[in-house]
Amino acid sequence: MKRFTWVIFSVLIIVISSILPLSFTKAAQADAGKSPLEELINGADSVVVGTAVERSSYWNDEHTRIYTSVVLSVEERLKGMASQDKIIVTLLGGEVDEIGEWVSDMPSFDKDERIVVFLKKLSKAQLPKAKDSKLQLTEEQFEVYGGFRGKFTITRDKVGDLPLAKFKERVNQVLKGQVLSDEELDIPLSVATSPYSYSGLSWPHPPAPLVDYRINENCADCTGEGAAVQAAAATWNAAGASFSFSYAGTTTATTYSQNFVNEILWRNLGSGPTIAVTHIWYYPSNNNIVECDMEFNDYYTFSTAVIPPSGQYDVQTIALHEFGHYLMLNDLYDPADSAKVMYGYGSPGTTKRA
Repeated sequence: MKRFTWVIFSVLIIVISSILPLSFTKAAQADAGKSPLEELINGADSVVVGTAVERSSYWNDEHTRIYTSVVLSVEERLKGMASQDKIIVTLLGGEVDEIGEWVSDMPSFDKDERIVVFLKKLSKAQLPKAKDSKLQLTEEQFEVYGGFRGKFTITRDKVGDLPLAKFKERVNQVLKGQVLSDEELDIPLSVATSPYSYSGLSWPHPPAPLVDYRINENCADCTGEGAAVQAAAATWNAAGASFSFSYAGTTTATTYSQNFVNEILWRNLGSGPTIAVTHIWYYPSNNNIVECDMEFNDYYTFSTAVIPPSGQYDVQTIALHEFGHYLMLNDLYDPADSAKVMYGYGSPGTTKRA
């Protein structure tokens, strides 16, 4: 989403680099043992080549979430049994009724964009309950496995610098169980690799924005998660910019919704590679943010220990990264950016709190 406006760039530049050289391995966030491409291929139900031919954004029936459904014209199936020539890919986020929802790990689809996409079929319980979509929504709908990591744009018959035919060959090799080198599995993502990247929405200003937030300490794995989140917010506050987060107390919310309250909570988001996700609500007319909600994926195990045990994610580290999304900083995926707060890959058992 390319939206640019006048925001306090000092906080973006000052805090984006970490002062601690901690090792976040180059792996999908929730699966530190595999390469991103290998994890996507093995984790997805279907892998298809196709073109986005239609899309529609709409509220759910409760008017608490926005969905966008994309009709994908299928050109080729590399994996799975997506049965139709046209399939529906449904995403969180979009713009409806003069308000928008931006979700930190969701890809976007442009009309007539040609792509390779890794898909998971939505269960009946996961299907959006919505009567307002302009599309004919069927019971066979898919989500993008791995968020924006699972979507690759095809430009002039290439995925990045790799010919599409070679990309498909590597997918097929992994499906056949062949062992590929790390170099062969390293396919650049179609996302930011610059020293910092900013998505363009901002909190209303001037004067200096003060953004309050509430926490539901409902993590099943540890205690002290509220204090760990507050410590992450305090780190951003100490950056020297005219911006601050302010703890406003607790909330009983167990899921995110559009209610003009910035809420932080734990919820089981499933076994995909997402550790946490930020939902940002904004007015498209002026690009002003009106609400941010942060969800930790309670499918995984979290810790507030000084050094988290192996297999457990550090609450403060993950919150520090997600608060960067509150400021509309994008994830980074160049290995040269691995020491930075906004580097998009994380590992259990490690910390990055500066």
